[in-house]
Amino acid sequence: MPKDKKSSTVPAWLGNVPFPPDKKVPRLLTDEDAKVIFYGSGKEKICATVYCSTDKILFSEWEVPPGQSFQPPDIHSGDETYYVLAGELTEVDHTTGQAVQVKEGECIYIPRKTWHNAYNFTDKKLDIIAPAEGGMWEADDLEQVSDFRLKTVRYKGENNKSIKDIINGSWPQESKRAGTKYRMIRIPPEKALTVIHGAENATKFTFFVSNERIHMGKFSLYPGKFSDTETHRGDEALWVLSGALQISIGEDTEKEDAIIRDACKVGEGEKYFIPEGVKHQYFNLRSEMCEVLFLVSPGL
Repeated sequence: MPKDKKSSTVPAWLGNVPFPPDKKVPRLLTDEDAKVIFYGSGKEKICATVYCSTDKILFSEWEVPPGQSFQPPDIHSGDETYYVLAGELTEVDHTTGQAVQVKEGECIYIPRKTWHNAYNFTDKKLDIIAPAEGGMWEADDLEQVSDFRLKTVRYKGENNKSIKDIINGSWPQESKRAGTKYRMIRIPPEKALTVIHGAENATKFTFFVSNERIHMGKFSLYPGKFSDTETHRGDEALWVLSGALQISIGEDTEKEDAIIRDACKVGEGEKYFIPEGVKHQYFNLRSEMCEVLFLVSPGL
């Protein structure tokens, strides 16, 4: 069968939503500026909304209806994480047979070059926030996806006559092969890394993933509290999970004694982008708790 050349072409929007790399500025990420895409072949197609795609990060939302899945399986050149906003995810690596269940409020880490696809085996909608590295697909990644012919490793599947082919006394894997076979990692809140950030203003940060490529987690601000001023060695995207966040940007962060300072308000369900190297400070000047999902890549 001849290859579909279009299917292996890196999409033009990748790295350019809502602006090209040389025009990045702090801004609210709106539905109007987002890129809506379909992923899939054949009968199963999934709708996704890409709120931010720069040369450093990709920040998107995926909705999987009951009984549906991502088809074909996908692979990336960058690290990826999923945060389950609603529903229950079953993430599968078809090359190993690994299947990971991820519930609402939990995260899964998908290292680069790991085959994966998502299933919704429930009767409710599955809503996923997908914070990831910026250069997610390269041409050879999409060509592999287009030509995906790997047979799924399943219990009693045609290429797997026995459950022993998957488990065989080595679940999750043989000790000597740790980290080499089953690559995807589920991270529930109780397994995340919690730290107190700030030299002057203590703020609780919870990291689901923090490595040399990607940093993803949540932070909480109590009513009337604010964070220290900071910058990052990478782009940042924020998603307010509950409450409302106020952000002071750039030179305004240095006007601590000023009676009036400019700020941006980010309400529940809204998203915000901060380019690499831009000073910023978070505030919660409302009466309820504020919880925010964040992505920074490549460096904190």
